[in-house]
Amino acid sequence: MEDLVRCSDVVYAAQRSQGYEMSRCGTFLSALAVHEREDQPMSHLVGNAGEVFEAVSNLYQDELDKLLALYVSNIRYLAGKVGAVKTVLTNREQAILEVHQASATMHRNKERFAAARASSGAAASAMIAEQKMVSVRSAEDRMNLAKEQVDFIATSLKVEAKRLYLGKTEELKQSLMALATTNSEYHTTVRG
Repeated sequence: MEDLVRCSDVVYAAQRSQGYEMSRCGTFLSALAVHEREDQPMSHLVGNAGEVFEAVSNLYQDELDKLLALYVSNIRYLAGKVGAVKTVLTNREQAILEVHQASATMHRNKERFAAARASSGAAASAMIAEQKMVSVRSAEDRMNLAKEQVDFIATSLKVEAKRLYLGKTEELKQSLMALATTNSEYHTTVRG
């Protein structure tokens, strides 16, 4: 999708540049017509050519504006949605990894606590066990936070996917059809 956006932007920029060049050419020819006042037929011919270039440039720019509104903007929007889904998936994978790490840490700390408790009833062992229990609680908190992140990301992913499929698929199809129609109309107008 990113390559499609990049390609669309390059094509759009090149076509916009071509339209500007047609306009510049028309302006140049109009200026040349003013300069060639002494040779009336030549001045008239060059002036008319300048007007034609300006008119074609304006038509071309109008068609490009339609193209931007119907096609390029939707492609950019969809690419943004795809990017958002990628980000959500990446965050989800990181959150799942954090859940697994926190779970493993919690499990190790519980084993240490149980071992310290079983090995001795002394106060030192109780203090070590208490410190390890704090570590267990910290791991549990991290695990719960990571689980909340996974749930939130999963919900966000579902919402974004639903929005993407419900609304924008049809808009993209309509935009592509409009692009084909606009292209056909433009070529018909230029030839006719």
